Amino acid sequence: MDNTPAFKLYEGTYIPTLVLIKLKMKDLLPKVVVDEGAVKHIMNGADVMIPGIVEFEEFHKDELVSVWEPKKETPIAVGKALIDSKIMKELRKGKAIKNLHYVGDKTWNLTLKIITKT
Repeated sequence: MDNTPAFKLYEGTYIPTLVLIKLKMKDLLPKVVVDEGAVKHIMNGADVMIPGIVEFEEFHKDELVSVWEPKKETPIAVGKALIDSKIMKELRKGKAIKNLHYVGDKTWNLTLKIITKT
């Protein structure tokens, strides 16, 4: 999309790239904000755990969501919701989001190469 890599195919589903979300479509997916302690783990491919979430928009199980760092300036991952946000409010532990694409993964590195060439 305008020389920005837009989607990654993952198990038959098109996942928007973090670059697309950051540069062009910040509100494409429901947002989940995590605390600083969760950031490095998520950027290493870890799933998003309920205790690390500090703020979120409403979402449903199996829906794609964007995961943001505490200052809400940069998305750090795109994932698939493992539970509804309404249920998450009541839980104190467990996984909330399966990490599908994150800062530093192969897709991230490829999109940066493409963007810097254009």
